[in-house]
This record gives sequence, structure tokens and C-alpha cells, in this order.
Amino acid sequence: MKGFNFFIFTFIFCTFIPVYSFTQEDEETEQRDTLELFQKDEISYILFDSINIRETPSLQGKIVTKLPIGTQVTITRKSTNCLYLNGVKIPWYKIEFGKNQEGYIWGGKLSLAAEKSAKNTKTLFLFGIEKAGSNHLFYTVKAIQNNKEVSSVTVKGFTGIQKDHSFELLSNKGLENVDDIINIHGYGGFCGDDSGQHVLFWAKEKLHYVELLHSGFDAPYFYTESFVYPSEIEGEKGIVLKHIYSGEYSEDYEDDWGNPAILLSEDSYKKFRWNGTVLLEVN
Repeated sequence: MKGFNFFIFTFIFCTFIPVYSFTQEDEETEQRDTLELFQKDEISYILFDSINIRETPSLQGKIVTKLPIGTQVTITRKSTNCLYLNGVKIPWYKIEFGKNQEGYIWGGKLSLAAEKSAKNTKTLFLFGIEKAGSNHLFYTVKAIQNNKEVSSVTVKGFTGIQKDHSFELLSNKGLENVDDIINIHGYGGFCGDDSGQHVLFWAKEKLHYVELLHSGFDAPYFYTESFVYPSEIEGEKGIVLKHIYSGEYSEDYEDDWGNPAILLSEDSYKKFRWNGTVLLEVN
């Protein structure tokens, strides 16, 4: 997905991360910026069930068919027409599907990312926008099997309607009784901006919301939380380690590479064990 790629946040320089391109449509009364989500020839999937595909890019357009959740489509054109729905303004897109069939769909009904389960490739995970709040988006993650939704989780995006988010699918990283680990990253665009990641587990045919891990930088201070899993170098069998790493960059000292030295205020680990439903701290 253009605009949903994984970006590395440069703590030292507080790099601004571009998220979406924006346009204004004169015909729209709503002034919120347009989220232009897709490029020509991108592959996407229907994010909700029984979605209308129309002959023209409008709610008044003739319905040519309905598509079930999980249907693969190809983006062929972005319309200049936009629709404000569920708190977001998104263009209509022309798509191809099936055997040379085509039509228009509102972009908010398409997935922003899709990945197959590492454990069972018959399970497809979809990630996309569910709705907007006052200053953030709500995202949905859905597990699909045979064009049927079997489980879903909604997460509150980090502050900023246009903030960049991404979907990352891992294996179980050696964690027993978990099939897949999913991270939803939110990236800060400036010093002091809200960022971090939501962690989900796919286990026993169900999506489980696990935890929100925070991170941020407000020069010269930084703070990060991350999970270390059993198969990783510092990992322990049957344990999820929560690593808390915080401190500040010193302008008075440099490391061997000429970068500002790091003065740590915390570098600690907490141990957790997955009980099949939640992570429980191990004393």
C-alpha cells in the first residue's frame, strides 16, 4: 500500500513522515482532507461483506453486483468523485474482479493491507479503516476464511486522521499456543507526536487484542516499549519479554561513531506468559 509502508522513525532528527496525498473537491461540503489510499494496478480485497459495486462513482450509480468480503480486486482508476462517510472523505475507485468484470467502489470498503496466516494459508487477514473519530481513525483487522469473517478486532489509531499506520504479520516467533502475531504500527510525524503499536495474537481461530505498546520522542528524550519473543536472540522459552527503553540523547558527548551519546534512564524487562486469552505477568 502506498502510504502504509513501514517507516523507520529517526529519533535524533524527528523526521517528518508523509502519510497521504490530499486534494480538495469543490463539490464536497465537508472540508476534511481526502485520503487517497490506492494507486493504479494495486491489489486489494473487499473489507466488508456484500458490498455494492456500481456502474458509476456515486451512491446513485446503478448496482452491477455485490461482492463478498475477501474478494480480490485490482485498482484500475481513481475517480475525481469523493464520498464523506463514516467520518472520512475517500475517493471512489474503479476496480476489476472475476472474469473481466468491473465497476466502482468507495475506497473505504477496501483493505489497506492483506496477509495470509503463516500457520494456515486458508486464513486471510485484512486491515483497513472502519471509521473516524474526532482526531483519529479506527482500524479493523479481520480474519477471513472462504469469504466469511470468522473473527475481528477494532483498534483506535494514534492521534491524527492523516497519521501513517501499517500492518505487520509475524509468525508465532516461537510462542506456544499462538499461530500468528500481528502488529499495527502508528508513526509519529514530529517531536512529541503520538506513536507506538497495537499487538494482536491469532490463536485457536480467534483474534485476541493483547496490548498497546507506546513509543515516542521529544528531543532530547525518547521512550520505547517492545516485545521480545521466544525465538529471538534475547528470548526465553514460553515467555514474552516486555522491554522498556528510555533516556535522552546528550549533546555534550558522542559515541564511537560520532553520534550523540545515549544517557539511559531505564532499560528493563518484564516477563509475561500467554494463557490462551491474555498475557499474565510472571513474578
